[in-house]
Amino acid sequence: MIRPAGRTDRFHLRGLVPLLKELRAERLRSSTLLGLHEDLCLFTIAAPRLALVRDGRRLESPVGVAAGPHTQLARNLVAAWLGGARWFELKTVQTRDELDVARPCIDMTDAGFNCEWSQELPLERSFAEYADAWCAIRILQHEAGVLDPAEPGFAFDLSVGYDLAGLRSAPMQRFFDRVADARGELAARLD
Repeated sequence: MIRPAGRTDRFHLRGLVPLLKELRAERLRSSTLLGLHEDLCLFTIAAPRLALVRDGRRLESPVGVAAGPHTQLARNLVAAWLGGARWFELKTVQTRDELDVARPCIDMTDAGFNCEWSQELPLERSFAEYADAWCAIRILQHEAGVLDPAEPGFAFDLSVGYDLAGLRSAPMQRFFDRVADARGELAARLD
């Protein structure tokens, strides 16, 4: 078996611009987006009766993805959106964001157990991935002609942990402030 150089148990992050270039190149090359043929991509949900309001936000459908390692990466969140997900339970973030734990962190040989606290990414990178995903989805909506400037039709549900002291820590408070009002950072990414 050929193994890639470097650590293979860590995420390899790309950023918004490389993600968008990848999406556009793949679409031109093979009429697919992240492996899903563009005819199957759900830029908009065709059945408006599936729409609902949750926490004051209109969602195009109740379909979503549950938190896990996959919901830390912009690319995976975009892929879920293309497949019809409109509610995204983001991976739990916490103040202890640079743990060095064995990977994979869930062993399912006989009985399942989790040997780590939570996220694989530092808080700063988690925020960047979530912001990149949001921007990429809004750009795809624009390119598909379905952008509603007032209502995205999807929502990111933030999960935080694990103890009150951690939630009150300065890094977590900064993260909360950024998430609570990300308009400036999102606009800067979209420029």
